[in-house]
Amino acid sequence: MKEKLNNALNDIDQRFIEEAARADRLSGHASKIFRIILIPAAAAAVVALCLFALKKPQPGGVDLIQPPPAASEVHTPETETAESTGETTEGDDQEDHSWLFSCDDHTHIACDTENAEITATAPGTLVFTGELPEYGKTAMISEQDGTFRLYCHLGEYLAKPGDVIDEGEAFAEAGCPEGSDQLVIAQQVADIYIRAYILSYYGNIQNEDIGAILSDSGVNSGFDMEAAQALRESGVLPLDTLTLTDRNTQVGWQSGQYFWNDFFSEEMSNGVPVEVHSYQTGTVIKVSEGWNDGLGDYIIIDHGAGLATVYGHLGEIRVSEGQTVERSEVIAMTGSTGYTGTYGDILHFEIRENGTAMVAISVSAIDDEGQYPEHDPEEENSIIADICSRGSEYDQTGAQQLIRDSVMPLDKENMFVTTENGYDEWKGGMHYGVDLSGMNGSSQVYSYQSGVVLEAAGDGWNYGMGSYIVLDHGSGLVTVYAHLGRVDVSEGEQVEKGEIIGMTGETGYSTGIHLHFEIRENGEISPVMDSLTDSAGDEQTAAPETSFIWPVGGEDGGVISEPMYGYGGYYGHNGIDIAALAGTEVFAAGSGMVVKAEWYEGYGKCVMIDHGDGLVTLYGHLGEINVTEGQDVTVGDIIGGVGHTGQTTTCILHFEVRLNDEQVDPTPYLPWHKVVDISG
Repeated sequence: MKEKLNNALNDIDQRFIEEAARADRLSGHASKIFRIILIPAAAAAVVALCLFALKKPQPGGVDLIQPPPAASEVHTPETETAESTGETTEGDDQEDHSWLFSCDDHTHIACDTENAEITATAPGTLVFTGELPEYGKTAMISEQDGTFRLYCHLGEYLAKPGDVIDEGEAFAEAGCPEGSDQLVIAQQVADIYIRAYILSYYGNIQNEDIGAILSDSGVNSGFDMEAAQALRESGVLPLDTLTLTDRNTQVGWQSGQYFWNDFFSEEMSNGVPVEVHSYQTGTVIKVSEGWNDGLGDYIIIDHGAGLATVYGHLGEIRVSEGQTVERSEVIAMTGSTGYTGTYGDILHFEIRENGTAMVAISVSAIDDEGQYPEHDPEEENSIIADICSRGSEYDQTGAQQLIRDSVMPLDKENMFVTTENGYDEWKGGMHYGVDLSGMNGSSQVYSYQSGVVLEAAGDGWNYGMGSYIVLDHGSGLVTVYAHLGRVDVSEGEQVEKGEIIGMTGETGYSTGIHLHFEIRENGEISPVMDSLTDSAGDEQTAAPETSFIWPVGGEDGGVISEPMYGYGGYYGHNGIDIAALAGTEVFAAGSGMVVKAEWYEGYGKCVMIDHGDGLVTLYGHLGEINVTEGQDVTVGDIIGGVGHTGQTTTCILHFEVRLNDEQVDPTPYLPWHKVVDISG
């Protein structure tokens, strides 16, 4: 058992641990849909790090770690003076886990009662029993207040995972630390690292159990790679909710082979069950209720061609074994059964191909040896720039007019930015353009503006672009559409604005079904690209030294209803609009002196604050002003309320940042944020 656990720990990526920490928050405020990634196990070692490149560092989170209780606080039968027995023995082949498991993290209380029972210090659910390095036989209880408490060096267990334990109820007998014959009682609070370790422990058991079910039921016997890929490309996400986001998604990688997605949303974190949809048409081959090694109540569906999906931690289940379900049919409601490692409802989701749990890369991109081709974004950028040079002559005024009258390449109500334009710190290089994802698998791709097809490739690697299209719209304005699953136009063809030119896919250097989209002016990425994201996307300006708090919406900010430059490139919109109800308090984003507090043409009731060093913030369309010119304010002071004064048609806060009298994108100055509403 120890060896299995040790191997699992060695395979936990540090960034996965960080994600587990963030998941504790379940804040539900973000806007990007997580892309389902499919990577065959044979190539997992090559692309494992890519799993975590989809995310950026995130602020906040809540520290749930508490100090170990004092000896006097430990609920125990008869006790005597605490006796430290911290020494343990290690075999030569055992990894050093002292950084994670150490007897120094808890107090040993000697117990002289034979078969002494260990009782719970607080009510909760027993979520883990097993042997951990240094700790021996261990149990973990998820207490009602959110604390995860470990009880170590146990003897016999008197309860099993999934059992509800009352305060003072016995769930195990006392045991002895390794190398000692002294019965002790020991406990501590499990930090995020230990809880991630336990997730890994359960994950590997679940992986083996599900693999056996798929093998025994014959799901894998009819594996057809092309047919399975076709099914995947038309699959739907299991949760149909606009608050399902990448900030609310955990990705796991365990023992180099086991992948899963844990989805949660704003509704779920508020205790509201959400409908779970079938990824694709298929037959229910397994419905199981109970603890199930931490997976809780779950469903397995066979979609044919060796493709199957798993749905865990469910609440109400609405299907039965042997039942045929349709694509997107509601099969269950979300729940919190089993061990989720966090609070609230959560959906554990797996895609299995030929029995292997997968999480994404274009299958066609992997060579016969399971290796992924080299991808150089600078080379790709150079190739596209060269294609653009064959297009129309650049005219800035004409290009901007075309941008203002454009349409987005995906349906607005079904479009989410999943990777931004600019420097990608995880990859350590530039990402030219943005990646757009739809809610329901493969989506139709529309021409951004009328124009002529400069190039169209329906197959091939193509420097990582896969199947792609390049359109020249005149005035030196060019758009690029890459990783397509289908190309419907050919070189030299005239297309109209909004015309369907293809379908999203996962060809080339792709991490799931999506559209890589670029707007280029004179061969270079257009500044309007940054209006599709929540940051400037430029390495030099993405992390300014000065930072502000969100002026509305609290720690996580409000919904950005219109970004810098506006949607479609309205260059006169030099700030961001944050949607909020009338009267919502507006806070000073930073400390400084009020230099304007009056009606301002176009802005309505307006406040401007000088923060020094040439930095000024502006708050427009206020309903009321609570400060006066010349007044000193401190960050977080209430300076007014949201309204709809001036040139606006709804209640919003217009927020600007001006640096040395130049208007700059405010979002890099604000906390990390993923709420950009591009459905307007």
